[in-house]
Amino acid sequence: MITLTEILNRYLAGERDFNNVNSRVAILVNVDLSNINLSGATLDRVSLVDCNLSGANLSKANIPGSNLEDINLSQANLSQANFCVDKSTDYSQMIETMKANLAVSLENLTPEIAAQTMELMSEQMSQQLKEALLPVSLKRANLTQADLRQAYLNDANLQEANLTNADLRKADLRGADLSNTNLTGVNFAGANLSQANLTGAILDRTGLQKAALGWTIMPDGSVSKNPGLELIDAKEDKLAGYPRWVQDPEYPNCPVCDRLMNQLIFEFASDDNIPYLWGDIGTGYFVQCPEHKEQVTFLWQCG
Repeated sequence: MITLTEILNRYLAGERDFNNVNSRVAILVNVDLSNINLSGATLDRVSLVDCNLSGANLSKANIPGSNLEDINLSQANLSQANFCVDKSTDYSQMIETMKANLAVSLENLTPEIAAQTMELMSEQMSQQLKEALLPVSLKRANLTQADLRQAYLNDANLQEANLTNADLRKADLRGADLSNTNLTGVNFAGANLSQANLTGAILDRTGLQKAALGWTIMPDGSVSKNPGLELIDAKEDKLAGYPRWVQDPEYPNCPVCDRLMNQLIFEFASDDNIPYLWGDIGTGYFVQCPEHKEQVTFLWQCG
């Protein structure tokens, strides 16, 4: 474990390589960390408001529940970065364990003082629990030309952010708030924008034809039911690449990390190499988690 203050001090001394570091619940405001290497780092519920991380390497970093409002991440590498809270973590159980440990430490106090202390600490712990489950905030962030390929941004707050010419291929943006966001020239090929909010977003030179748009709120306030993601009328088996969905995209969540299992292994069409019909001339799909390769599942859709 390392504090953000220690990272800053070492950065000011000339160090740039901080890959795989682990820091949590810390605050830095309006500091320059441009071109820093934080690849693979875990920055759990940190606050980097108005900081400059332009050109930084945050590939495969884990940044859940953090406050990154007004941050400068222009030209940063955020490919495969995870901004999502780990839903598999039982925070409520952690709080109960902390309360039990606290009760032991208060045994030598008078019952009245112990009860008052427990009540105060319980309120603080409950607040910590709520904050731990908040999605990441990238409100008004500068993400121009950022590499966000395969980034996990479920439910992220990207209101009024600038993503001009950003690369969001295969990014997971389910439920993200992109209202009033500048999405000029963004590459959304293979991205999942299901249930995202694009109200008032700027989409100049932005193609959404190959993005999943199930129940997505469009810039004009209408709701798109176009599933997207290469809905090609193909009738042959397929290895890897994008699934050719017969109906809406149906990626399950990984049971280990809750990420989208959006990596296609193999696709079986009806009556191609295998003499079998998937419902009404449908297709079967083997998909896996991009992070936990051992997590594989099968599903099928009928025509």
